[in-house]
Amino acid sequence: MKRLLAFCLLVFLSTHTFANCCSSTDHTITIIKSTVGEIKRSIGTLNFKESQTGLIKKQVFYKNKEIVLIRFIEEDTTKSISYIKDWYFDCRRIIYAEQNIYVSNTTESIDFEAMYFINEKLYQWLFNNRVVDDQSLSFMRTSLKLDDYIWRMKVENGIVET
Repeated sequence: MKRLLAFCLLVFLSTHTFANCCSSTDHTITIIKSTVGEIKRSIGTLNFKESQTGLIKKQVFYKNKEIVLIRFIEEDTTKSISYIKDWYFDCRRIIYAEQNIYVSNTTESIDFEAMYFINEKLYQWLFNNRVVDDQSLSFMRTSLKLDDYIWRMKVENGIVET
């Protein structure tokens, strides 16, 4: 009887903890979507600086002197393709990134990727609206590469100091 009671208690606690964990993460994703939506809606009112290196144009958007978006735009004239890569920040921390590939001078999307970050670690990756398995080798490799890339981007843009 004690074993049965202990087992039921263990199942209840693990289920309860798992549900709280998942709902907390779902809530965090909802907050990220809301923050990103707010930045997208207010982009026309944000201050920004623009620079160009070769074929890549970089735009850094500020809200109250804090970086909220770094955008890279690259035009590949040989393929008539435009790449737009957006990196969203909240409180100096990466929260979301997306890449859109368009047929140049149109809104026809060829490819779309989105990445959600929790505590600056890749949490969810969507490729053409399909979730990439977070246990896959591709996800893990991408996550490791992003750690370094994000750190360098933050240093280059004065978000963190070395």
